[in-house]
Amino acid sequence: MGKIIEIERNYEDELHHNLWTILKREVDEKPLFMGWYRKERVIKLKEELYKLTEYKCYHTEVWLTLKPFTCDLSKVKEKYEGEVDYVNGREIG
Repeated sequence: MGKIIEIERNYEDELHHNLWTILKREVDEKPLFMGWYRKERVIKLKEELYKLTEYKCYHTEVWLTLKPFTCDLSKVKEKYEGEVDYVNGREIG
């Protein structure tokens, strides 16, 4: 089982952050969006499944937390069925 992945970085001179660019740069060259589990995105990184539990950006700062996904994969939905504050389509693959 994978470990918790926490990324806290200051990307100097970068004011716009894309989740996939950060994952490719920091964790895995080919992250794969698997779907939604409740309000969290499920992402495959290095052949392991993770759920994105935190993703915040403020100016050049980025905070990101991924925890191992231990639930049944059949419960992962292709589309989120609920309210989301804001989701950028480019950020989910």
